[in-house]
Amino acid sequence: MLDDLGNDGRIEEEIDSLFEAAKREKYVHSRSEETFDAIAGLWFLGDAFQSILARISCNYIVSSFLLNSLALIYQRIRLDYNLPGFDASTLTNDEAFQRFLEEIEALKADRAFVQWLKDSLLSKCEKLLDHIEGTNLGNVAKLGNLADSTEHIAKQYVSREDGDTWVYDSIFQFSDELLLSPVESVTFGEATAFILPEPRDNAWSLNKSFALDLIVVAAQNASGYEISAGESATNTDQGLKAVA
Repeated sequence: MLDDLGNDGRIEEEIDSLFEAAKREKYVHSRSEETFDAIAGLWFLGDAFQSILARISCNYIVSSFLLNSLALIYQRIRLDYNLPGFDASTLTNDEAFQRFLEEIEALKADRAFVQWLKDSLLSKCEKLLDHIEGTNLGNVAKLGNLADSTEHIAKQYVSREDGDTWVYDSIFQFSDELLLSPVESVTFGEATAFILPEPRDNAWSLNKSFALDLIVVAAQNASGYEISAGESATNTDQGLKAVA
């Protein structure tokens, strides 16, 4: 009995320690250097500063998340369609540019896939850019940690046999976390499903969400964050993604 009490006490201390560590890291994420560290003093010059900086930071987080996710997707596309490497410095080389345009004809010829990319994937990106709005530092931290945890999952599973599913799913997962309607929900691991509010006035404000608070702790321990391969955290139509 005494041993059990001692074990219970140690477990409780470990849990408290984990929560304290997560609390200390609440505002830290992979983009916090640009969105806070480099401009820290500006955040505390008044509400007007905080409001504008939050909008800029949230737009930056969403944009960089989407670019990172699209980069992972394009890596898979390059392999699937045997596309050559190409960078901005080559845009001034007319001959190399023309060769590249010829090479991507194989991708353009897959009209069903390109149509899915346009109508489904890019549509999700557009909605995210149009509906995200932040007003304070807390909003930025929540969004930054959500982006980190979603990216981590995609990168963790990208090399697996079903890696395509995880790579393409990251944008849908991130979108569903922020833009779910009241009748939909999403579960993280074994956590209880929660519901996010419907976007209002064409902009979903992060400070309206209680759910993202739950993500902060999980994001700090992303290296141990586990979702079984083949499972999805999104409610996106699997038929659409099957095309990919």
